[in-house]
Parts: sequence; structure tokens; C-alpha cells
Amino acid sequence: MKVYFAHPVTDYGTAQETADIATLEGLGLEVVNPAGNEDNYKKYGMEFFLEMVDGCDALAFRPFVGGSIGAGVADEIIRATVAGMPIIELPADPIQRALNVVQTRRIIKSLSGKG
Repeated sequence: MKVYFAHPVTDYGTAQETADIATLEGLGLEVVNPAGNEDNYKKYGMEFFLEMVDGCDALAFRPFVGGSIGAGVADEIIRATVAGMPIIELPADPIQRALNVVQTRRIIKSLSGKG
């Protein structure tokens, strides 16, 4: 299965990108990485990357540190969603997002409607 790896350009060529690709390949996925195609972006615009999404079976994405999603990655996610592709999010800052026991219980209580 081919998966398009949508991620911020600031991650291109980084250890994070390498680790994410290894994770996806470890799941048996063939990764289509837009990194290295910046010249095509300059020439053809975002449509170049969206056509790369079209050639895949799924999309994996990594947000910016902090969890926000840039405009280009958002466009790629939308394209994959409209096509009915499975979407995989690689978590941002998993340690920073982790709740302690009190916070976890508070959320469970609020979501369960008991409180």
C-alpha cells in the first residue's frame, strides 16, 4: 500500500522525517515523500503535491510541533479525505500531550456526562 507522507517543509531532511518514514515502512507501507520536489512546487504550485496524493492509497501526516496543521498539509489531508483514503496522524509532542492521572479522570468524567 502506498502512503503519501504529508509533513511540514521544516521537517524535510531532518531526523524526525527519517524516523517517521522508518515507522511507516515498518508497518509495511511504501512511502511517497514530497520532500525533494520543491522545484516542482515552484513551477506547478500545490497541485503538483495534490496529484502525488491522488496516486496513493492512504495518507499519513505529521503536524507542526504543537499540533497545528499548515495550509499545504491541510490541503493534502482534504484531498485524501475526499478520495476516501485512510488517514494516519503521526502525533506531535506525545510526551507534552500526555495527561496526568487527575487530568485524565477529569476528562473522563466530563465526557461521560457524570459531573
